[in-house]
Amino acid sequence: MNMTLNSNKYNNMSIRYYFGDARVNIKLLHDKYDIVFLDAFSPQKDPTLWTINFLSEIKNKMKCDSILLSYSKSTPFRSALNNLNFYIGKTYIDKKDMGTVASLTQSLILNPISEYDNKLYETKSGIVYKDKLLKLSPDEILLNRDTELKNSNRLSRNKFLKLYSQ
Repeated sequence: MNMTLNSNKYNNMSIRYYFGDARVNIKLLHDKYDIVFLDAFSPQKDPTLWTINFLSEIKNKMKCDSILLSYSKSTPFRSALNNLNFYIGKTYIDKKDMGTVASLTQSLILNPISEYDNKLYETKSGIVYKDKLLKLSPDEILLNRDTELKNSNRLSRNKFLKLYSQ
């Protein structure tokens, strides 16, 4: 990745794994974490760990100078992070955009997302996945988002692309 971490901060880092339903387990955690790696199924296949509500729980478990890393570049995911006041950037491997890095500390984001990406959050594709009680099935989350998409007055991604390229 094309990012540098303060090596002194991470010299004595330990890794903890949690097994089971992450939506249940996250409510049981009381520590604050330096790094969160979110490697769930893709948001379109199983949105349970990509909802703004679950990401808010993650935010509450992060130190102010910690980072969240994910392979996902999905607009609803990044839009949720944006709504939660994260600074958002891209991760690169060999100059190829590989994922997302987010932090509550702006200086930790070396490759901020572009103005174009920021504006995508205002389109239909920026509508986030929601699961207020962290108990909905993937199908319920997707259905609720589809209903919100159909009822939204936001620009579609395609219309946005046409306007943005002019």
